[in-house]
Amino acid sequence: MISIAVGGPPGFIERVRSEIARCPELTAVLSASDPGSLVDSLERHVGACDAVLLGFAEDQNRAVLEVIMRHGKTYVPFVSAPAGEYRKWAALRAYPTERGREVEAVCKFFNLQGETGINYLVEKVEKTKGPAPVAAKIAAFVSCRGGAGTSFIAAHLAETAAEECDTVLIDTDTRCLLSQPGQYLGAKTCKMSLASWIDFPCANRNREGIAHRYLNRTESKAWFLPAVTEVWEIGSLTAELMANALGVLQRHFALTVVDCGSYLSDISLSALELADEVFLVTTPEKNDLELLEAFLTGVFPFGKVPQSKLSIILNKLPPGLERTAGRIAAGFGLPLAAAAPPADSREDFGREITKLKRRLLQQPAGKPQGLIDRLKNFFGGKAGESK
Repeated sequence: MISIAVGGPPGFIERVRSEIARCPELTAVLSASDPGSLVDSLERHVGACDAVLLGFAEDQNRAVLEVIMRHGKTYVPFVSAPAGEYRKWAALRAYPTERGREVEAVCKFFNLQGETGINYLVEKVEKTKGPAPVAAKIAAFVSCRGGAGTSFIAAHLAETAAEECDTVLIDTDTRCLLSQPGQYLGAKTCKMSLASWIDFPCANRNREGIAHRYLNRTESKAWFLPAVTEVWEIGSLTAELMANALGVLQRHFALTVVDCGSYLSDISLSALELADEVFLVTTPEKNDLELLEAFLTGVFPFGKVPQSKLSIILNKLPPGLERTAGRIAAGFGLPLAAAAPPADSREDFGREITKLKRRLLQQPAGKPQGLIDRLKNFFGGKAGESK
């Protein structure tokens, strides 16, 4: 049984108490309609409750949270707030909950899924859940070293695909707050991050437009989500959080592109495991091919990611090697997804990508392209060619 102290206006308290009454695993032990009374009750009954749910005005909530913070981890504080205010309240060690769905958030936090009684959260989810779009796909890009072009390729694929279908790009790199793929897409200011999804209202994951509120717009048609926007958010990233976010995004986007970079963290491993296709990005340089061999034989998590998902993208391919690209990939026992056109500089490569994007958009309507076909046209290569 989870006991909760509730503080807020009379109408807020009445509504929350009526919702708590529907869940036998929750009980409201304290309630107060003004901050002073709630603080006094908490001071007198330290440890009497497991959580505190606040619905006062912002300055009053902050005042109560200061008292709660003095008690360390005695209570788990929740704040009724508009969606997207994770950063503001997480700094005070509080969990923001979407207004009108506070009890659902509390149930989710404490994982109230006992076999007896009604799970209020599960009940809400059952009413709204539905199958993900049949065509929705997750494509993950990973490399064995930095500088192979993983972010550049992922960003430009997302930009190209967004011209035809709803597309979102996720960056899992936590080592740089200034996201490289985000810069490529023109995401100038990112207010939302993967860490922000901690307070996502999963019970309403099918509601139209709900996922977009937890993403960032870019100068292109693609949406963007960095792993973090502040250093202190790194500790909140988990494999489960990534899995939850991908599950929601599949319901709203036809294509989710994940840039896993060269660092295998918990969230990038989760993305690789859940992806429909995984693209290993490398260059044909001898050192990079040796690194790829070591990566595949000693590091890559084949226990979670089957080899059938994998294919290779050869980037920065020098002139004259186009016809041998398929044989290079075959040497690793993997198919070639695409070979990047030759380019002497980033500017030249960018111009080639622009030409290829125009070429893709000018194709006549017909049978929808699969992701591999889209990559073939994107790079202008012939995937799997070994002549």
